[in-house]
Amino acid sequence: MGVQCLSDCQDSDPYVRKTAVLAVAKFYDLSPTVCEQNGFLEALEDMLSDSNPMVRAQPRLRRRSRPQTC
Repeated sequence: MGVQCLSDCQDSDPYVRKTAVLAVAKFYDLSPTVCEQNGFLEALEDMLSDSNPMVRAQPRLRRRSRPQTC
């Protein structure tokens, strides 16, 4: 799953990239350590500057929907 998500983050189709953001976020919910060790967070950071506004919005929306922890 992980390798596919990372490649989908760079797909030519904006819908695939947007969906990949959601998949990476869900994967992070399940295993934050694995995501950090395998470059998923860097992929999300890169998507903040994606050429498509729909894709750029997903990491921001996902971050906003997460509850803050102490």
